[in-house]
Amino acid sequence: MARRELPERTRVSPEFQEWLRSNQVSRRQLRRNPELFHTYYEQWQRTVAKPKSNRRSLSLFSKLSRVDLNQVSNHLSKASEVIGMIQNFKGIFGSGGRPHDFD
Repeated sequence: MARRELPERTRVSPEFQEWLRSNQVSRRQLRRNPELFHTYYEQWQRTVAKPKSNRRSLSLFSKLSRVDLNQVSNHLSKASEVIGMIQNFKGIFGSGGRPHDFD
């Protein structure tokens, strides 16, 4: 008897198929109860999920150790000077309205 292809919506990855076979789940069970399919799929994803690594946070600290704090403070002081100058200009020229807006 020729092997019949499943419709596109019921195709699953080969890894998931192997997992179903190892847990002795038949296709007939899955066709009769679609919610059972979702339950098995969630169980499979939990078993296959990679454990989260803390390497990301450690790499962040290694990058922070290379930051020159003196240079950061110099840039912050320059930025605060620029903001102060902008605020002075706003005080001199008005409250931020356009120069051609006269009352």
